[in-house]
Amino acid sequence: MDTRRRLNKELGAATGVLAAVALIPAIVTNDYWLGVIIVAMYFAMVAIGWNLLSGYTGQFSFAPATFGMIGAYVTGLAGYHFNISAILGIPAAVVVSGVIGLVLGRIVLRLHGPYLALTTLAFAEVTRIAIGNSVSITRGDLGLNVDAIPISRVGYFYLFLAALFLVLLAVYALLRSRIGLYLQAIRDDEIAAASRGVDVVSWKVISFTISAAIGGLAGALYAHFAQLVSPELGLLSQSGMIVSMVVIGGMGSLVGPIIGALIVYFLSEFLRDAGGYQHIVFALLVIVFARFFREGLWGFLEVLRVAPKPAAEFSAKSSAVSERVVSPREPSELAPILRIEAVNKSFGGLKAVNKVSFDVREGDIVGLIGPNGSGKTTLLNILSGHYRPDSGIIRLDGRAVQTLGPNKLALSGLLRMFQLTRTFRRLSAFDNLMVAGRALGLTEKDAEVRAAALLDELGLARVAHLETGRLSGGQAKLVEFGCCFIAPPRVVLLDEPFAAIHPTIKDIMAKFIVARHAKGQTFVIVSHDMPIINELCTTSVCMSAGEVIVTGRTRDVLTHPDVIESYLGEQHGEPAHS
Repeated sequence: MDTRRRLNKELGAATGVLAAVALIPAIVTNDYWLGVIIVAMYFAMVAIGWNLLSGYTGQFSFAPATFGMIGAYVTGLAGYHFNISAILGIPAAVVVSGVIGLVLGRIVLRLHGPYLALTTLAFAEVTRIAIGNSVSITRGDLGLNVDAIPISRVGYFYLFLAALFLVLLAVYALLRSRIGLYLQAIRDDEIAAASRGVDVVSWKVISFTISAAIGGLAGALYAHFAQLVSPELGLLSQSGMIVSMVVIGGMGSLVGPIIGALIVYFLSEFLRDAGGYQHIVFALLVIVFARFFREGLWGFLEVLRVAPKPAAEFSAKSSAVSERVVSPREPSELAPILRIEAVNKSFGGLKAVNKVSFDVREGDIVGLIGPNGSGKTTLLNILSGHYRPDSGIIRLDGRAVQTLGPNKLALSGLLRMFQLTRTFRRLSAFDNLMVAGRALGLTEKDAEVRAAALLDELGLARVAHLETGRLSGGQAKLVEFGCCFIAPPRVVLLDEPFAAIHPTIKDIMAKFIVARHAKGQTFVIVSHDMPIINELCTTSVCMSAGEVIVTGRTRDVLTHPDVIESYLGEQHGEPAHS
């Protein structure tokens, strides 16, 4: 299912849940239980913010409750020390929380995995301890009195419900936009996202900022409802409860955090007298859901409601996929579009790339060959910005680009396909291409038209709506291949595009390359498939032990004695075949 249809369905389900919650005051008149539901809605707001960061962007933070605490203290301190009302205190809490999230995000979001989680954990504990120890300002563990908003308990109920619905709509609108596509692409594969033009760090910081601002809003509302805030609001156990709400409800869905917050907080009320056993129950639930129901309750209900359909069989439009690929034109005589000058890269004492120099002329198909470990993929990683060379210059259209990152190089027209297929597994094939198209500067309409045309040309129209994680390996490889052409590239780098795929898909890819080459497209292809290199490539470069040993016309390179000796074996006189 494509992203927008899925989001529409989840918004409908979440709206239905909130509509049912809206009827509760007509049934439940007990102030205590109304208060329980109000607090559950506070947790639901914070959980939605954390889900945006972790479920949709893939960045795990241990500080969701911390931003709720920050928001609560901002509005509380504004009223306590400066007699500022909630009308100004609540927006101030949102702004301050967002700014802190922005600053923290800029610091920590270049980290990954456990390092990011531990850094946010340290921030959470330092913030809580600092607030607790600032007795002259915050009253420390005694708690800070906060003025109530002059409305009834039912009024608070509908205030929280309205705020929760607005947060839900805001996150829904964000996820339906190109930003939402970028965030989900980052979640699935940061390297692939950067290679398709997405500024990974900047969008992660934006997600962190929005998540923090949502937490600040929820905390500020909670402070005026509870009329007392303390550092306990930012305890690690509170963040753990928020994480468990999202995991149990359904991470990466709009409705999951709401379902999870209502269920988990009600369960916590029933287990309040159980002491420490409450946390044991939550931990066991998280383990069970993480192990057996990874999509949470919402995902489980979806599986029960609609059995997943198998992926459609591959269907190519090409009428002659079995024909021999057309032989390439002569090497281009145009000026070099990509120039590599004395590039070096070492890992410790190993020289993976050693003084590599060659030109790629506009309109050429350059084959980059050599035995395993010769430095071909390392060189492609340097050309695409994933490694920075130790020395040397790389020029694209005459401009030195060796210091640019992957997304900047993609925006400059240098697109990359990886040896191990990199797609956004939880996005549809169509949305995979949309990520690349929008990140590379196409309008939404142009990107949609180009994506549909490419999927049709590559024989993927029937599976365009399916998540790429459900496609065959060859189909997923074609999706990644198509991403390189959604916007007109200057140079396309293909790393083993023909490895381990069905011959039909191999032929489609080869014919596509020939067709684009006829229109002047430039390629650099790394491959061990010598017949396809011989048929496709106008010129070739052979590397061995990190160095270029031969360059020239492909047929001349493949019959060169040094190439045969270092890579292809002792076969003289004819182009070698693997």
